[in-house]
Amino acid sequence: MNDLLKKIVEWNEANEYQKCVDAIEAIPEEERGYELTVLLGRAYSNLGVLGDNNSKANEDGVDIFQLEKAVNIFESVRLQGLDDWYWNCRMAYALWMTSGRELEALAYARKWQQLKSDDEDAANLIKTIE
Repeated sequence: MNDLLKKIVEWNEANEYQKCVDAIEAIPEEERGYELTVLLGRAYSNLGVLGDNNSKANEDGVDIFQLEKAVNIFESVRLQGLDDWYWNCRMAYALWMTSGRELEALAYARKWQQLKSDDEDAANLIKTIE
């Protein structure tokens, strides 16, 4: 499993989000666990906003289907994620990019900042949303 996690981190850093999705979805859902589930949500969120290999970087729109899928994946591990700064971070970003859900995103961004007070990205997202 550690090798897979390393590959997922590498693919994410290389903007190869579809590889992340394919690798994680090859594992039965009941065997993924919390960490892989959150990473799957992140991959879908990145696909929705950036596209594979940042193919959407210069486009104005987002893929709402991918973002909604990401939010649903994050929701599936809500109980485990509520006190995890990273889960709140990913939920905040996915909701922020989903039109009409900015106030929901703000609540998660604030929780993220509460859990990881030294994270400038949390503070920046809060300022952007407010």
